[in-house]
Amino acid sequence: MEARQAIVIALAILVGGMVMTSVVLLLFKTDPGILGISRPQDAALRDSTPPPPTAEELRIRSLDSAATTLEQLVGSLRDSLTEKNAIVADLRSDSIRLADNLKADSRARNARRDSIAAANVAMFAKIYDQGSPAEVARILSNLDVRDAAAIIRRMKAKNAAKVLEAMDPVRAAGIMTIGQALVEG
Repeated sequence: MEARQAIVIALAILVGGMVMTSVVLLLFKTDPGILGISRPQDAALRDSTPPPPTAEELRIRSLDSAATTLEQLVGSLRDSLTEKNAIVADLRSDSIRLADNLKADSRARNARRDSIAAANVAMFAKIYDQGSPAEVARILSNLDVRDAAAIIRRMKAKNAAKVLEAMDPVRAAGIMTIGQALVEG
């Protein structure tokens, strides 16, 4: 909208300038005294002065000037659009790079979390291998089934069997089912 307003204002100024120029030329041609200019007395001097431009010539000059102004505005708008497109391309590139970095960071965090979880499971399995089956069964009964299954899988088979035997049969069956799915998955 601002570019259109600028064009309209430029055209209004040009048309106003043409009208003023036409009036001044008309006054100069008919009565230069009104403008404070004395009429040349020498005929040779009068003959060497080019005739003032016609209204059509003035109109053509004005239109040429307006066209030049519009071409400059269009060029400026093209340059601005090119700059904006370059900025958008840079932002898209940055966005893709940041998304890739975020995915890589997320994978690294997940891998680290999984590594820590595996280390914790191994540590608890080692500890529970040394505990009494009844006490370990009570502790594992309060854990999430998946966590309990992971720990049971890492315990020595003989100790794991004793712990499962000390558990509620339904809970033990659930842990064994999840444990089998972990092995297969």
